[in-house]
Amino acid sequence: MSWTQEDYERNMQILEETAYKGGFPSLPQEIMDYKKLSRIEELTLEAGGRKFTVYKCTANNRSEKAPVVLSIHGGGWFTPHLENDVCYSSYLADKVGGIVYSPDYTTSDKAGYELMSAQCFETLKYAFEHAAEDGGDVENISVGGYSAGGHLAAGIVLRAKKEGIIPVKSQFLCYAPLYFRDTPEELIDNSNQRMSIRMAAFEELLFRHSEELYEDPEANLLSAKNEDLALFPDSLVIAAELCTFRKENKDFAQKLEDAGVKTSFTCYPGERHGFIPHFVGNWKGAVEEITAFVQ
Repeated sequence: MSWTQEDYERNMQILEETAYKGGFPSLPQEIMDYKKLSRIEELTLEAGGRKFTVYKCTANNRSEKAPVVLSIHGGGWFTPHLENDVCYSSYLADKVGGIVYSPDYTTSDKAGYELMSAQCFETLKYAFEHAAEDGGDVENISVGGYSAGGHLAAGIVLRAKKEGIIPVKSQFLCYAPLYFRDTPEELIDNSNQRMSIRMAAFEELLFRHSEELYEDPEANLLSAKNEDLALFPDSLVIAAELCTFRKENKDFAQKLEDAGVKTSFTCYPGERHGFIPHFVGNWKGAVEEITAFVQ
C-alpha cells in the first residue's frame, strides 16, 4: 500500500484532535539552571540530504577519558527537541562526568523512520570520530533514549553492531515503544481509546505503510531474531508502572537476557510515561541508575 497525501493529512488531523490541550508547563528556574552544569554547543550535521542540529553538552566536571553518551529525545517521533531535553542532557552530562550528544532529528510530520534513524546514526558516528579530541573515551560510548528516542536508540545500536565500526559499549532504553503491530492490552481497553487512536497515527507517520520496515529488526524489534538480539551490548531497560509499554519493555529485556546479553530491567512503581525528562516523580532515581550503568 503506497503512502498518500490523504494518509498524511488524516494522521495529522488525528494527532491534532487527540493532542493534550494544556501545553508544556514552564520549567522552574532550578531545572533551567541545569544548563549551567555543562558547556552547550549547537552542531550542524547532515544526513539523508537534510541538515539537523545536535546539542553537545560537555560537563564542567568532565573526567579524564570521559564517558560519551548519545541521548535521543522522545515525543512520538513527532515532537522536536525541546528546552527540557537540553536541560536533561546537560544534567546527564554532569552526572556521568562526560559528554552528551542529543540530536534534534527530523520529525515524522516531515519525514519517516529512515531519515530520523539516519540522522541519529550520523550523530553516533560524529561522537565516535571526535571522542578522543574532546577528551572522551572511545571505549565507553553509550546510546540511550526515552520513549520514541529509546526506539531509535535500539535501532542504531543494532546497526552499529552489525557494521562493526562503532564500538558501542552499552545501551539504555527508557519506556520505549519497541513492538509494532502488537497493540498492548492497555490500549485495547475503551478507557484508553484516545491513546490507541493516537498511537496508531504516530505509527503510520513513522512507517508510512512500508512493509520492509515492519520486517526490519532495526525498525521493529518485534521482528528481531535471536541472532539479532545477541548482537546488542550490555543493556539497561527502564519501564514505568503506569506506562502502556511496560510489558513489551519487560519482554524485550527478557529476550535480550535469553540471547546472552547482560541486561538489567527496572520498572519504576507509580511512574507514568515521560517522567524522566519532564523531571517528575522519581526521575532522579532513574538518572542515578543510568549514571551507574554508563560509568
